Amino acid sequence: MALTLPIVGCGEHDVDTLGNDVELLLADYPELEEVGVTAFVDFDEVALPLAITRTDGDEFIVTGTECNHSGCGVSRSGGGFKCPCHGATFRLDGSLRKGPATEGLIAYDYEVVDGTMKIFAS
Repeated sequence: MALTLPIVGCGEHDVDTLGNDVELLLADYPELEEVGVTAFVDFDEVALPLAITRTDGDEFIVTGTECNHSGCGVSRSGGGFKCPCHGATFRLDGSLRKGPATEGLIAYDYEVVDGTMKIFAS
């Protein structure tokens, strides 16, 4: 009788996404007053924080931080993000720069009204 063991290794991971819209007061994140700075914001709706980067005036980029390769959380690195597990890199807008991830980070639509950012579920 042969014994078969599961193979554990690299593979694509289902990325956690927002199931409900969320809101935050921009004033609670003073680092977002500066263009080019990223704040990592935790929400109960997702396991890993969202990355919010001010690009100009009231313009932002909002992405997830979970790499689809193995579910690791990315960190800010230079002009984008890097996964510490296997080295995948992403542009600031979340698009994939270099694998082994096969897709970019999830990008979220948002609106800012009177200092409150509403991030829309995907």
